[in-house]
Amino acid sequence: MFPQRNLHHGVHRIARRGGVVVAAAGALLAALLALPAQAGAEVVDGLCTAGGSTQEFSPGLTLEERNITVHQEGRLLGCASTERPAIKSGTFTFNGHGRASCVQGSLAGDFIFTWYDSPVPGEGHVVGTSKVELELAVVLRPVGQNVAVATGKVNAGNTYVGDDMTYTEALVSPEAAKCLTSQGVQSQQGVSAGLVFVGL
Repeated sequence: MFPQRNLHHGVHRIARRGGVVVAAAGALLAALLALPAQAGAEVVDGLCTAGGSTQEFSPGLTLEERNITVHQEGRLLGCASTERPAIKSGTFTFNGHGRASCVQGSLAGDFIFTWYDSPVPGEGHVVGTSKVELELAVVLRPVGQNVAVATGKVNAGNTYVGDDMTYTEALVSPEAAKCLTSQGVQSQQGVSAGLVFVGL
């Protein structure tokens, strides 16, 4: 299990420090979602502006690329949606596998999103779900720090089905020095830099 208490406090710390940014992003999002769509043009059906997540790797990441499995849990803040206006926040899990090291990696797997009508992830009522099959993950791991852009298509659930998803995250390992050991880096935490769902 993940350290939910630490993740919970981390998300709220992010929210406090980035309140102005999130508010500005929310205003920009509201304006963006209000724009009329042109026929045949891609439109933003929903997005989230902030959040926090934790990843666990088995076996741990080392300097040598090897087969691993990944489990990730995250919380999403500052969410808005034209398809399902009740959405205010969300949680997600990712389960995947692939070859990775502390400096690079490539993964396959699925995201499962759960959407809530409360601005606090996990509270209020569940108002939707989305399952996304990961299609591409561009991952850079400079000395244990993970910068990733994941894309995929929503293929199940009752929200954003058929949409393309883009998710950006920046995660930092508190144990980057373990890249030099046989045990490797087994977990890392950080912030969600943005999540967007685009449809026609």
